[in-house]
Amino acid sequence: MSMMFGFVLFSSIIYSFQECLTAQRKEREMATAELGFKKQLTKEEKFEKRKQRLAAIGEDLLAIAADQPFRFPATFTFVVRAFSVLDGTGKGLDPRFHITEIAKP
Repeated sequence: MSMMFGFVLFSSIIYSFQECLTAQRKEREMATAELGFKKQLTKEEKFEKRKQRLAAIGEDLLAIAADQPFRFPATFTFVVRAFSVLDGTGKGLDPRFHITEIAKP
């Protein structure tokens, strides 16, 4: 009987602890929303956001190049092409390959 009572007491403590954690999470989320802080992004969300930014920069560069009588230097073009070939080869060998992870200083 006392063992059953101990189990019930232990399980109710765990349950109340979970409720306490949930309440604290909600309180923290409400406080951050109230103060105007952004929600923390996961690693995948950060990667997707970085990809979107890089794509937007590339589109802007192409738009500028089309509107202006500007030519990219040949060496710049070859370097960009070399990196894109390396990225394609890396992704072909390993789908999790990210050239940005390797190229970080």
